[in-house]
Amino acid sequence: MRALGQAPRQASLHTDLALARDEIKRLRAQAEELHGKLRLSLGTQLDNLAKTDLVARVDELTDHNARLLAEAHQLHSHNDQLLAQVTELEDDLAAARTSLRRQIRDENRAT
Repeated sequence: MRALGQAPRQASLHTDLALARDEIKRLRAQAEELHGKLRLSLGTQLDNLAKTDLVARVDELTDHNARLLAEAHQLHSHNDQLLAQVTELEDDLAAARTSLRRQIRDENRAT
């Protein structure tokens, strides 16, 4: 009787073992699939962080460029004003020299 009961029990164990092996294969495949999805998700997150940093850096550089352009424009305007002032002072100097020459010439004639 014992030999007859052993065969079904052994067959049941073999079936359970085969089912367990199939389950392990399925779970390993599922784990690999989840690892792949996780890698893709992390890669996407890293790309987004890098893009965010780059966008912030581009914005920062754009603002800095705008400030530099405004400063350059202001300096050009100031330079133009100074050039106009130099021209005016050169004209005044030329007029003063002319006036001084006349005074010296008139003074020399008077003596």
